[in-house]
Amino acid sequence: MVYCGISFAYDLPLSTAPHKVEFLSDEAYFFDDNKTIVLKGRVKLDEIEDKNILVRTITAKELNVNLSSKTIVAPYDIIIDQNGTVIRGESGRINYAKNEGNINNGRIDAKNIIFRGKSIKFGTGRFVYKKASLTTCDRYPPHYEIKASMLDLIPGKRFVAYNTFFYLGKIPIFYFPVLYKPLGKGTPFVSSFFPGYDKRNGIYLKSDYMYRFGRYTKGKLFLDYFSGKGFGIGGEYDYHNRAKNISNLSVYRIKEYGSSNDRLGLNGGYWHLLNSGNSGVSYYSQSFFKWLSDPNFNNDFFRSNPFAVSPDKQANIAFTRQTGRSITRVSAESVYERNTVSNSFQKNYESAPKINFNTMPIKFQRLPFLHSFTANFESSKESGVSYYQEKGNVNWTVSNNFRLSERFTFYPSVFFDEGVFLSTASASDSWIGRYGTNLNMRYDRIFGSFDLKYAYKRRLQNNKFKNDNLSLDSGEEIKTLGYEIFIRPNYNMYFRSEADYDLRDYFSKSALRRISPITAEFYFTGKKLFSFYAQNTYSPSAGNQSIVSQINMGTDQNYIGFGLANYKTSKDTYIFNNTIGFKPANSSWRIESVFRYQLAKKSGLLLKDISFFERTFILYKDFHDFRTMWKFTRRPDVNEFFFLVNLKINSKTEEAADKSDAYWYPWRKNKEIRD
Repeated sequence: MVYCGISFAYDLPLSTAPHKVEFLSDEAYFFDDNKTIVLKGRVKLDEIEDKNILVRTITAKELNVNLSSKTIVAPYDIIIDQNGTVIRGESGRINYAKNEGNINNGRIDAKNIIFRGKSIKFGTGRFVYKKASLTTCDRYPPHYEIKASMLDLIPGKRFVAYNTFFYLGKIPIFYFPVLYKPLGKGTPFVSSFFPGYDKRNGIYLKSDYMYRFGRYTKGKLFLDYFSGKGFGIGGEYDYHNRAKNISNLSVYRIKEYGSSNDRLGLNGGYWHLLNSGNSGVSYYSQSFFKWLSDPNFNNDFFRSNPFAVSPDKQANIAFTRQTGRSITRVSAESVYERNTVSNSFQKNYESAPKINFNTMPIKFQRLPFLHSFTANFESSKESGVSYYQEKGNVNWTVSNNFRLSERFTFYPSVFFDEGVFLSTASASDSWIGRYGTNLNMRYDRIFGSFDLKYAYKRRLQNNKFKNDNLSLDSGEEIKTLGYEIFIRPNYNMYFRSEADYDLRDYFSKSALRRISPITAEFYFTGKKLFSFYAQNTYSPSAGNQSIVSQINMGTDQNYIGFGLANYKTSKDTYIFNNTIGFKPANSSWRIESVFRYQLAKKSGLLLKDISFFERTFILYKDFHDFRTMWKFTRRPDVNEFFFLVNLKINSKTEEAADKSDAYWYPWRKNKEIRD
């Protein structure tokens, strides 16, 4: 039964069926022989379910409603509004009894994404496309689109596209078998692609897929292809709940063409609270590991990592008990250092187990001083030693502070330290004691402080409570008089300097050689995003040891930075670091550049003496529908170019960045998903 809002021939009775249609049109024709209504002109038809719930609204130039088969056919342009989702097509057919239908050459707009398909089959809240495309570009033809053989869409929830090609204009850029993305307020999914080229690996396509499983948890999958080296696969797992657990695991594996060995990187760690801690006692466990197959692994595949050529690999795990008065820690550790000759890792240290215990300063009754105790014991093996050494150490320190006046405070402390070595394969039991004192007189003013310090440490004979007077240093390991100055006239500036003078009696060197290197440090930051830092270390007897300085000026996008470093190991070589960022006002592009180079003073400060060891140029360009980044890097053994496209489809990238990345990967820039 149907209701005709405007009818030229005759009125139809009102429908009492649970599923019905109501329409308005310029013309309406009813054919009783086949129970068909033909609507023409400005047609508007509403499908209504039980309790007068509106299912969908259809507008078209012409509709044929067959009451027997309960179908609606649109031979020409049709628009369907279904629960807020608008479908446009050139023609279509709908079975309103089964609540399903088909649209030819259709289009659906879901938020900022436009979905098109040669044919669209739909039901209650679900749409299946064949020969589909999607884009965020509202122009036709679009600047870019992703074409798929099939696409499954649930508006407000997610879509899945199969056999996808990314087109820039009419040019296909790359292919991927499956593309998935949630569309609602639930967990975001972000996919990114990094096509590029470098001299070592050839043409490559790096891809990553990030999915947030919940409030604290996210995962990343890396799928990469290098034309010169093969396929790489990896991923990251993050859990970041500061109250209970902070965990990270990153793994990457590639078997290069022509090699029988896998190249592998495994990094991460965790901190986990084992109890509630409400009783005043906390138990927690923590670990950190950086495990690489070879020192050049990061330099070949993860070049933004600051440990491009890794100096070591290591792993440790610890269990800790902490109270208000003490901390007890049981741990195990392995450390491998890079051998620069063979460019491989060799074991330098391992301990299993190692036990550490220390107390907070304790004040016993009727005694005016604070007492603190530390103890440790370990079974360890060091580089060049073929056996494990069982050794330990106990320290007792007594300290206090005395306020002599408004501006003078005296901090004295004395200590006794006992080191124990148990019998091993090549040594017998032994213990060596040390004692000493640290005295500090501090002068305080509102703009800073001055410290005059005295430190003394003396060694006892092996297995005896006697001074080790027969040794070359007479048992005096430390005997220094020193100073430290810290001046901070206001919040944005400070100056610090320190040095020591060696007072040991056996020391026959001149007065200048007794002075330790003098360190001076200065920092200043201005109101207009200007900052300056400089540190210099100077030895009165050996000359300048090092100088490090950095100047930064500008905003986040318009800036310039200049750094200088010089070290005593290469006194005639100056290392420079320049960074530049520039973005014109109201522009859709900006640039960044990094230049790291050295000047070797051979025959004077000449341009021919300058050698670059890194040059990087980055262009950021925002288009109508997507953002791009073009990066060029050149340094020894590395000539690389890569291109990043971030679609508006991935607009939730900023929401996906969180504190976990800043905790585990502090070198990554904002919104940077991977190294």
